[in-house]
Amino acid sequence: MSNINAYGNALGSDNEDEGDAKSWAYFTQRIARHPAQILRHETSEPLWPMLSGRLSKADIPKCSSCGSDRAFEFQILPQLLYFLKVENDTHLIGQPLLCIHVKLLVMAVCHM
Repeated sequence: MSNINAYGNALGSDNEDEGDAKSWAYFTQRIARHPAQILRHETSEPLWPMLSGRLSKADIPKCSSCGSDRAFEFQILPQLLYFLKVENDTHLIGQPLLCIHVKLLVMAVCHM
């Protein structure tokens, strides 16, 4: 597993636990800017709370209707998932693709 932060920048350590700690610190720092937010809509990548276990673009299956790649659309943050009692596990669900990962729900959609 590569040692990068939530936006693909090198962390400079080969220790995965340290990478997770730095990624978590970056995640909480970003969330602290707007602590009431429950949804993030970005055009690039989700803000992952942990370095380990993150999905790569290769992990996201192509659209079952047209075969094109799916792109990240939005993520639902842990604050809301806690109240919805969503399990802390990684699941890939249906069409469009939902990924529930470490108390983070990521939506990837086909733009065709």
